Amino acid sequence: MKKLFNEQNGFTLLEVLLSLTILSVVVIGLMSFFHNSYNYVNENEDKAIATQIARNVMNYAEKQNYNKFEGYLSYEVDTNENVHIIPLDKSFCDKKVTINKNSSSPANDSTVDDILLFDNADRCQSILNPVINNQSYSDNTAITIYLMKYNDQETLSALSSLINDDHPGISHLPSSLKDLIIGDEANYNNLLQPNEFIHEHLLRIFVVLEWKENRDDVIIQGVMSHETIR
Repeated sequence: MKKLFNEQNGFTLLEVLLSLTILSVVVIGLMSFFHNSYNYVNENEDKAIATQIARNVMNYAEKQNYNKFEGYLSYEVDTNENVHIIPLDKSFCDKKVTINKNSSSPANDSTVDDILLFDNADRCQSILNPVINNQSYSDNTAITIYLMKYNDQETLSALSSLINDDHPGISHLPSSLKDLIIGDEANYNNLLQPNEFIHEHLLRIFVVLEWKENRDDVIIQGVMSHETIR
């Protein structure tokens, strides 16, 4: 019995250490996999929420008063040499602006002051500054509406030149929107061009959600049309 006991072989210290090393590598790999999977699921969930918020903003913007928005855009373009696209964020919910009246107005009465662009300040705030899980969504993202003339070659060309020159006047534009504008200018002949009457009663809208973290922007496009052709 004593002889049998002495002949039993155990694990050496080296074998134990090697086994522990292999086990640690496997466990760390699994932990990394589950951590990455968790982050991936969370990121997709955040992107889905952001996309839905952007769609809500777009639906809201498309229903606003066309004449007010077109008047504000044309006023800003007329009074600022390098302005061809304008940003609108939650600060515009109760901000009074100056707008151009329509072209048939008398020359001495061509603008109107103290105009609220959005129809309801509280409703506007709930759309452009939504609260998700008791937290303001703007704590993590910047939600902005961008307004420009609809598929206008002169506007696209001017903006593309400013972007290529890295002009400070368009420094506020997110890179995702700059890329879209450059692409549209390069492929202008492929853009949808309705008849002249409809074209003159359309504005192009972009809704951009920029993350404060290092993530891709969420951007969707739409059209604001005059009430007579909605």
